[in-house]
Amino acid sequence: MPGGLLCSLALAHVDLTVPPPRTTGGAIEKVPGAKAGTCSDGTCFWFSQGCQPGCTNCTDGFAHDGNCKTEMEPTVTDSAFRTYMDDPSYGDYTKHNPWRSPGYAPVFSPCGLAGGGMTNHPRNGATAHMTGQTQGFDGRHPLPYAVPPPTVWKRGHEAEVAWSITANHGGGYAYRLCPKASSWPEEACFQAHHLSLKGNTSWIVYGAFADSPGARHPIRALRTTTGTHPAGAQWTRNPIPACKGSSGGVGKGFNCSGAPPQFEPPLPGLYGYGHAECFEALGGKCTHEQAKVLRAAFNFNIVDKLDVPSWLKAGEYVLSFRYDAEQTPQVWANCADVEVVEDEE
Repeated sequence: MPGGLLCSLALAHVDLTVPPPRTTGGAIEKVPGAKAGTCSDGTCFWFSQGCQPGCTNCTDGFAHDGNCKTEMEPTVTDSAFRTYMDDPSYGDYTKHNPWRSPGYAPVFSPCGLAGGGMTNHPRNGATAHMTGQTQGFDGRHPLPYAVPPPTVWKRGHEAEVAWSITANHGGGYAYRLCPKASSWPEEACFQAHHLSLKGNTSWIVYGAFADSPGARHPIRALRTTTGTHPAGAQWTRNPIPACKGSSGGVGKGFNCSGAPPQFEPPLPGLYGYGHAECFEALGGKCTHEQAKVLRAAFNFNIVDKLDVPSWLKAGEYVLSFRYDAEQTPQVWANCADVEVVEDEE
């Protein structure tokens, strides 16, 4: 693996914030989305490690080491959907990573594993202890603490979903449902029930959700159903660019030491790797105040709206948020409980 990519593998995390996921460590939020970008409840440590399109299984390999060496070419070829650009030293180094072929990479679990796999790879950010569970604990298992109650969605009505970035690997995301008829929902069930997000607008909401429209900043959403798996499933590009370069900015110090963004930010100045820019183990040096600024800068939710399908039967469902990374062979996932009810109007 190119040496410049080694530093890019640490502390890379995203997580579902709305509906509140099961994997909150028992810290059930009273205000939706209040902990965006902090991972203070451990929700950003649930993922699948060593996963590449064309492979039968994830390998739990550190970075690309030990993976299945897939020869599958990217299925999404529109450059507008790239989040990590080619590097002069390494060429197209992300071509076999999940986001280049959304939905094709296998996963260990549609709800994520604590620490990403059965092996603790510290530089992969595989810190299962932050979840309160053992390394490799499957998010589909019953959790030994109170989980948030089901979020109620009305069939045929609008609902909101949201996620946040703790460290920015690029890539994109999708939301899927599986009927809660089984305590062990498989990835295939979620793939069969992809949800479509509305229009071409997402919203940036800083801190806790607020009723005031002024607290919401509309941004352009790039969505695609071309080259995705299953065929026709909708995926959305991460709208927040990391810093230019194969590292994305991790360990580069405050504001990536002045590096420009990978692509045009959706709002002025809204880009970067997050507070992992200050990761000292990789050389990042920030003052206490600089680290505080970075945490505040990434304290936002990326909000989308969806129409709850009118064809859904009323009942209990599991919602899976799946995030396919571009920079590395990793797939993040969180699950939440949803109850779909009839429209009483």
